[in-house]
Amino acid sequence: MTKALQFPKTFLGPFSAILLLSCLIVIFSHVEVPFDHSIAIAVAVDIILIIPLIYFSLIRKTSIPKTTTIPLIIIGVFAALYFLPS
Repeated sequence: MTKALQFPKTFLGPFSAILLLSCLIVIFSHVEVPFDHSIAIAVAVDIILIIPLIYFSLIRKTSIPKTTTIPLIIIGVFAALYFLPS
């Protein structure tokens, strides 16, 4: 009796892009806040794990190949390595 959420296919790309851009805005915000490693870890986890999991949950019942999550994970790893300080 439960219904799965039905999203149009045109919703997947912009949703992932908006989520990724929001993470990048948080990283590059010029608010004078002392650097905290917990924020860096949270953003890294969001970019590397949460975004691909949300993307996978949106495409799992569609005809889009499930292997499209692998490039998203790889892009997330490189984005986290590039944008987050060491």
